[in-house]
Amino acid sequence: MAVKKGQRFLVPFDVAFPEGAGLIGEIEKVFTFNERRRQYTTDQDVDTETGLLKWKARLVDYSDDVRGSDTGIDLVFLSPVQPIPPEGRRIRDIELEGLMVQPRVTKVGDFSKLTYSYFATGIKGDNSGAKRPAGEKAA
Repeated sequence: MAVKKGQRFLVPFDVAFPEGAGLIGEIEKVFTFNERRRQYTTDQDVDTETGLLKWKARLVDYSDDVRGSDTGIDLVFLSPVQPIPPEGRRIRDIELEGLMVQPRVTKVGDFSKLTYSYFATGIKGDNSGAKRPAGEKAA
């Protein structure tokens, strides 16, 4: 098979967000979900493909043609340390580094819809040590 299930594709930030994007709120840890107990643990989740820690964030797409539920985007940072966003108010303009998208199908009632999961390796201008080229394995 040429493209494997769950494949992530590198996308330049300017292509995915031509009008830019804003970070809503803070960047938080993603915790591991225990399927057997049906609850989250206190352990931080690790990406199986890269071995890096997962951090979650919520973005808003500034593009004029994006409306409704498509304006808010859930993003997962893959990084050994928590990315540090720029100082600012509740919504802060950011530019993502190592942006990747992963196509997936979601079901809405009786209909299926193609959506994307978004991943990034860092934030432009962040000096926290979170930057790592996309696809690079953890040491």
